[in-house]
Amino acid sequence: MSEPTHWPRHIGYALMALEIDPFAADTYIAGFIQRWGAFDHSALERAFSQGAEDDRLFAINGLGHLGTPEAHALLLPALQSPHPQERWDSAVCLANLGDVQALPVLCSMLTDYLPTRLDDYLQNLSVFEIRRSDAVDPLAGLGDRRAVPCLRGALRQVVELLSQGTTFAEAEGVLLAQLPAQRADFSRSALQHLRDALQPGRRRYLGADG
Repeated sequence: MSEPTHWPRHIGYALMALEIDPFAADTYIAGFIQRWGAFDHSALERAFSQGAEDDRLFAINGLGHLGTPEAHALLLPALQSPHPQERWDSAVCLANLGDVQALPVLCSMLTDYLPTRLDDYLQNLSVFEIRRSDAVDPLAGLGDRRAVPCLRGALRQVVELLSQGTTFAEAEGVLLAQLPAQRADFSRSALQHLRDALQPGRRRYLGADG
């Protein structure tokens, strides 16, 4: 999905993060304004504090892209939210702001709710599978070597799930084939990061020996 050009950048980012269809964006924003009076920083704060799930997720992503100190402070408690999507989105936003406090949640994103059977994975491609790879680039961007073991462990679990007696390349193809077309390029990039993390001596990856 391309970023809508007629909204402020933080709103366009939030629309993309929630994968709201561009044709439905105007309707969603109109409803958000009706509920919260605007879509500025103050309205996003109110939606985050008082809103239903969709509005809270929209607010998390909008505030995260604004990146103000006030937004940063609001997002930190969401790392402990009982709602996994709130934890995940907050972690991605905070990592993009350079906050290493997001690292544990990003690491858990790689394997949380990962099925143990390939049939379950392929037949029930949930929002968690679609969003799982969103953790990889923020993890790499943090530049914290503590991310390397969790990336390695996650790759092993995913390959074990997908392989089923086949090669890694074939398993990768299975994964990419199950993702919507607009996510395939990003997912291929995520898998490359994971492969890099597995290779000993790749000092360029997160500045670690591996």
